[in-house]
Parts: sequence; C-alpha cells; structure tokens
Amino acid sequence: MKNLTFLKIVFILISASFISSCAETEMTYDVFLEKHLTASGGAAAISNVQNIDIDLIITEGDNAMNAHYRANRDGQMRIDVFIGGERVFTEALSSANDGWQLDGGETEAKPLSADGKLALQKGIHFNLYGLHEMPDLGYKIDFLGSQNLNDVDYWAVDITSPEGKIERRFFDKKTFLKSVTIDESALHVDVDPTKSLNASYSYDYQDHDGVMFSRSGEVIDINKQQVIQGTEIKSISINSDLDPEQFLGPNL
Repeated sequence: MKNLTFLKIVFILISASFISSCAETEMTYDVFLEKHLTASGGAAAISNVQNIDIDLIITEGDNAMNAHYRANRDGQMRIDVFIGGERVFTEALSSANDGWQLDGGETEAKPLSADGKLALQKGIHFNLYGLHEMPDLGYKIDFLGSQNLNDVDYWAVDITSPEGKIERRFFDKKTFLKSVTIDESALHVDVDPTKSLNASYSYDYQDHDGVMFSRSGEVIDINKQQVIQGTEIKSISINSDLDPEQFLGPNL
C-alpha cells in the first residue's frame, strides 16, 4: 500500500464536468504526447501490439487469485480467475457486441450486461492502444497541463469515452509514464454495479518487446480510504499465437 493518504481536494476531480484547476504551463499537448510516447516505447512499437497475454495475481480483501488475461485488437478478450487452482470465474468478449460470463463449476454461460461489455472494451483499449490512438477509437482528449495531487505535481489529461464517461490520468513529470488514474466506476460491474470514486496507481514499469508496461498496481476507494484491489503481473507475452476459439464461449 504505497499511497493511502488522500487530500480532500481530490474530490473536486470528479465533479460532473471535471472542471480543470490546472496551473499555467508552457507545456503543450503535442510536446507532452511526444515525450509520453517516447518514454512508453514509441508510437510505432505501441501500435504494433496486436494482442497481449498476461498471467497475474489479483488481490481483493483476503483473497489472492491467479488470473489469465488475453485480449486482441479485434475487440476480443477473456480473463479466467482461479483460487487454489480451481477456476472460479470467467468473463469474455467474443466481439464488441457479444460478451459472456461463467461462474466456477458452471457450463452454461450468461450474457454480459451492456455496462459489463463497455468495461471490458475499455480494458482492451487501455491495455493495447496508445494515447495517440484514442481519438480514432472515439475518445476525446483534454490536456490539463500541470496539476497537483497530494502535494505532487503531474501532467494531467482528461479522457472522455464515446459514451461520455470521463477519467483523469496523471503522468509523472520526470518519466512521462502514467502514475494515477481517477474515475468513478464499479470494480466488477456485473457482480456489483455500485460505483465508487477510485484512484488506480501504476507501479514498476518494465520493457516488454520495446513497450513499457506497469507490472503492479492498486485501486483505492477514495471515500473509504482503503485498497480494494491489488495486481501483480507475473508474465506478459505480446503478439503471441492466441487461439480465437477461446473467446467464443465456454471452452474450459
């Protein structure tokens, strides 16, 4: 738990319109974006990531779970979650318009809600695509310049999804890599749709095939002042030979 102390000022960050309180700065978005992309591995390398295959550990409360996440630029993804070697949950997108979930021990999948599909699609976009590619996916980018969060100055960007959902990203001024994301969301929307104001921290960036990926992180419920999820990546494979059949339905 690296940062549980939040100032009250953070609550203004999720006002209805996300009104910026940024300080005057000479930094422009074009210069920021160039530096961010260079730090992340370069626009070409990022755009070359066609799929990703990740093994990770997810911690929620007292539960430490192994997970296997796969996603590609065709809009397909799947995550299987295991406890003690037993699969306890699976959710997937077979296409942008079709998603399913399957509890442990079950053989008949249930459809995802519209919000559940959107959450998984957002995960694909943010795991596979670079900031320079967001506008082509329908996202609106607003550069806020320099902003202070918990006595630390960052470069800040608001990202508005095609559905109008806004999140704010804070980028380290030295590394130009993403440090914190603040948004209002449900951790598992099809399990519990209750939204909370969350701060997601990204740590331990490492190079994988020329692209920088965060290897660990945590999600903090700001109102409750507690960590609600931690992640630790064990392995990452990029542009591997993913079987497309695994996204289409129960294939255990």
